[in-house]
Amino acid sequence: MDVRELLSCSQRLLKAVTQTLEESGEHSNVATQPDGCSKPVSPATSSEEQQDTNKSHSSQLGLARLSSISETMGASEPTPDLLPEGSVRRWISELVIAVDSLHFNGIVCGDLTMDNLLLGPEGQLMLTYFHRRGESYFCQTGGAHPAPKQSAIRELYVAPERPLEPKSDFWSIGVIMFEMLTKRKFVSCHPSGVFCYHEVQYPEGVELTGEARDLLEGLLQPDIERRLDFKQIIASAFFRAVDWSEVKRRGVSTNSLSSTGL
Repeated sequence: MDVRELLSCSQRLLKAVTQTLEESGEHSNVATQPDGCSKPVSPATSSEEQQDTNKSHSSQLGLARLSSISETMGASEPTPDLLPEGSVRRWISELVIAVDSLHFNGIVCGDLTMDNLLLGPEGQLMLTYFHRRGESYFCQTGGAHPAPKQSAIRELYVAPERPLEPKSDFWSIGVIMFEMLTKRKFVSCHPSGVFCYHEVQYPEGVELTGEARDLLEGLLQPDIERRLDFKQIIASAFFRAVDWSEVKRRGVSTNSLSSTGL
């Protein structure tokens, strides 16, 4: 996918800009809670700069709403217009690098959802994750682990294993990728829970490439021992054309304009 096609796709996604900004003030509200702090990762912006960006670039929007992922549509209902696989490939590659950056810093999100994803002014995916100091699913030697959001558990964004660990975030990425590619909620295609199915259930009429299916099935393994790790993900055929050094460079470039000390 060339730059023009990607930007064209992004522009189509951004048609709902005014309505989304008016209806989704929760991002800035959460970012300013006194008992927490925003933890922007590559690529990302600080909460203050997010507010400025929203005023000057009204394209930093929740990707879930703009992707028009159905909350209620069943697996057998008519297929909506799907996002180009090239756009999903770019966004998921950016998300993988952002999550790996968090893991490098000792943080496992555990309950990432589509609500954590924003679309930047250049069509890039931006991950907004709110991390409370002293809380992480990772690198804790005692005490209680923070509980994942109940809404994320209900919608199957949270991996089935406990305690959660770095590979748990790759399950969440798999659910997000599934919803981007199919425009259906993962839970609507797996209403009985992930352990009731022997394989990933795809909506009728949705045709995905073999490379996309292979990656999804590697990410959405209920058995954590069989789930793909970071090195296996970036080596997958779905990302064959991705220049990972360029993805990292874009993230560093974005962060250099918006870095914050937390």
